[in-house]
Amino acid sequence: MSTNSDIELEIELNARFYFFNIIPEEGGNSANVYGIDITESRKAEKVINYLAKFPSENPNPILWVSKDSVLYANNAGKELFSVKKGSTIPNILDAFIKEVRTDKEFLEIEVEFDERIYLLNISKVKNQEYTSIQGIDISERKKAEKVLGDYSLRMEFLNHIIIAGNRASNIKSLLEEILNSTIELMNFDGGGIYLVDNVNFTAELVCSHNLTAEFLDKTKIIKINKIPYRNIFIEGEPLFIGDDPPFNTNHSQMSGFLSVASLPLFSKNTIIGSLNIGSNSQHNFSTEEKEMLKFVGKEIGTLVTKMQTEEALRDARNITDFYKDLVVHDINNIFSNISTSLELISLFQRKKEEKEKIPELMDIINEQIIRGSKLVSNIRNLSKISNSGINVKPIEAIQVVNDAIKFIQVSFPNLNINIQIESKFKKIFVQANEYLLDVFENILFNAVKYNDNPIIEIQIRISKDKEIGKSFLKIEFLDNGIGILDNRKERILSNVSEGKKRVKGMGIGLYTVNKIIKNYQGKILVEDRINGDPSKGSNFIILIPLGV
Repeated sequence: MSTNSDIELEIELNARFYFFNIIPEEGGNSANVYGIDITESRKAEKVINYLAKFPSENPNPILWVSKDSVLYANNAGKELFSVKKGSTIPNILDAFIKEVRTDKEFLEIEVEFDERIYLLNISKVKNQEYTSIQGIDISERKKAEKVLGDYSLRMEFLNHIIIAGNRASNIKSLLEEILNSTIELMNFDGGGIYLVDNVNFTAELVCSHNLTAEFLDKTKIIKINKIPYRNIFIEGEPLFIGDDPPFNTNHSQMSGFLSVASLPLFSKNTIIGSLNIGSNSQHNFSTEEKEMLKFVGKEIGTLVTKMQTEEALRDARNITDFYKDLVVHDINNIFSNISTSLELISLFQRKKEEKEKIPELMDIINEQIIRGSKLVSNIRNLSKISNSGINVKPIEAIQVVNDAIKFIQVSFPNLNINIQIESKFKKIFVQANEYLLDVFENILFNAVKYNDNPIIEIQIRISKDKEIGKSFLKIEFLDNGIGILDNRKERILSNVSEGKKRVKGMGIGLYTVNKIIKNYQGKILVEDRINGDPSKGSNFIILIPLGV
């Protein structure tokens, strides 16, 4: 052998690969030959080269791992798991990978990293001893699901209150229905409802469920100006006991509950009682639960006041029927649209070519959430108006119109909406209140929602008018939407009993508008944008008394 330098060779023999290192002895007459089988190493190298073809800009994390180390990680995988080629398998994945290797071919799990939620698909690579981990960021989907869950629970509470109002023949039976429904929906164990006697500064327990004899004996009638009752009945502050051990311990000795929620019941901004529920288990109330229970307290208070006279009881039953129809149709549609969008998002996240459709679906979900919020707002406003009427004062109308337009533009950012105002006035006052914004928002909302044109045109004409010696501000909303047939124009502005036959979707908003305008001593009319042709759009005309 003529060389004194080492020689390295790779040779294929009988479908196996070998690496040889030949080291010559001094003098060059002999050499030491060392060999090693590198077949598996070559296979691994081929796999790694294949993996390297994955685009590093892929936003979803991808890992391939052997029994004890990382073979490949794209950029998203490196950043998420803090690994690189050759790193040990992350602890959070180790148990799942072992499960796939020993028991399952495929595993799908949800994990949380840095306040983001990922869906991980862990599977064996066919004909290889490697495991694939592919992740999808589902944080937005989970947020949407949470929003849907919160709305679902709130609407379920509202529906139970509505059903209770429909069944009840008196205040006591109404409160018993509401108490039992609330305990069941919150998965709690007992509770009670107090009503306030403002003359004697006391509150009486009018109905209860699963309370201890000691608690009933000592708290059947309580002084509302004493702590902690003062906070609830005078200050109007809800009380949540679950994460305050000192108070919790003292309270549990008498009530028997470890966790308690006490909610003031409001009517006309006056506290008329409290709803109280308790659990035998430790329960830390989430922010969403607290807000939802506050909402329930306000709705119950309004309904209780309605039923304190025979006339209010009859009205409450009519409104209950209207709300039931509303919940069955509108709320179910909202939930169905959100649920369908979530399913499509989940499907599209797995298909790279479909991912560009996800933002559009998120817009649909956002639109439905806004629609649901508007629905709840309308219900609440109707309840307040029916309960206490409306106090009016001079309100500058042009600014309110502009605020309503901004609401519509924010609510429908992806639609081409052209809204024009024709007015000789920069400022003009009417006799109204804060509900005037709801009037304009509802009319504009329907003008956008019931419009199939690529460009939605809305013209707002503002002028003065006079009827029977009284001066009004006349506001016309002309749109190029689907229009309203003559035989339906009057019905969509009808009273509660007619409202059950409402035009689908429009009823609650326009019924609210009609109630508000009547309380202003004004008028609302529905005409065709082009006389005699409903298909060319509508013209909603509002007359509101002028203010000083």
